[in-house]
Amino acid sequence: MEFIHNNLLTLITFLPLLGAGIILLLPQGNKGLVRWTALFFSLLPLALAIQMWLWYQAAPCTDITAGACFEQQAQWFPLLNSTFHIGVDGISLTMVMLTTLLTPLAILMSWSIEERVNLYMALFLMLEMGMLGVFVSLDLLIFFVFWEIGLVPMYFLINIWGSANRQCQLQVLHLHDGRVAGFAAEYPDHGSHDGNLRHPAVDGRVAPVYRGGWNVRRDRH
Repeated sequence: MEFIHNNLLTLITFLPLLGAGIILLLPQGNKGLVRWTALFFSLLPLALAIQMWLWYQAAPCTDITAGACFEQQAQWFPLLNSTFHIGVDGISLTMVMLTTLLTPLAILMSWSIEERVNLYMALFLMLEMGMLGVFVSLDLLIFFVFWEIGLVPMYFLINIWGSANRQCQLQVLHLHDGRVAGFAAEYPDHGSHDGNLRHPAVDGRVAPVYRGGWNVRRDRH
């Protein structure tokens, strides 16, 4: 249990990626096995998220500026003074709970998918990993990496299994990517404080840069 507590967010974030890899190795013709495997690996993060919620209720983060709960930090990209830094507070914990709850429900609603089931379920779990990574990231570069990871499966899910107006949906996805790209372009200016998303210097510049990225992409179209 101590191992789970110390690595809780890592397990919640990357278990869907493990499930996606396993699903891609399963036989293409056994669609039932693929669906149940996807559901199983979507329920594991939900179970861990519920446990995290219970632990959080027992010892909540009372000061958002002091640090995050279930925090983990490891050296990742020393050239940019970036670390693999993840954690949650009351807001991000709620988003993690919502993501882990909606993913198995979405998989159940997609039970009737017959075309490329292995690829569909694997992409869906990769999308969950990207979303969870965005919500738990405390480093700007890690945040951007997880955001881009989430965009890749989202693009293919929309392009292959999307509705008739999928091109319009992909255009909106492209625009939102520009907003975060503009945000991440500011990373070199934040090296002195490790790109920490909680640092006031980062927080005060997020909104204008985010809007600027949107305007750049909008002007291109």
